[in-house]
Amino acid sequence: MNLTQYSIVVIPPMKNILRNTVSLLKLFMDAGGKVVAAGELPTLVDGVPSDEVLELASHDGFQYIEDPGDVPFTMESILLRKVSIKNKNGCEADSFLYMLRELEDSRILFVVNKDRFQGQEVEITLISL
Repeated sequence: MNLTQYSIVVIPPMKNILRNTVSLLKLFMDAGGKVVAAGELPTLVDGVPSDEVLELASHDGFQYIEDPGDVPFTMESILLRKVSIKNKNGCEADSFLYMLRELEDSRILFVVNKDRFQGQEVEITLISL
């Protein structure tokens, strides 16, 4: 893992985590990255009961949220939104997903409406960098 390519890592609800992953997460936060843990925190490291994740949680770069559904809102409070997909009411259209790939001299944006039954008219804005 190249620690400079990501600014946030999200840990989903889980019971077990590898010790190597815990070490990488600590290095990542020491380098300025943010870790957002959602839902149940791992209580096992390599299958053995451990407090290592609770120790990670005391790091300034660690943020815990109880409801995994709040991950997007938490990420928006940390990161600048590079792509905005707004519906006719001016709100972010939650039925859309996107992937933005940044290349050396260009960007590629892939957008999909995950609502299989209803189309929407949206406004897509890319933030210039």
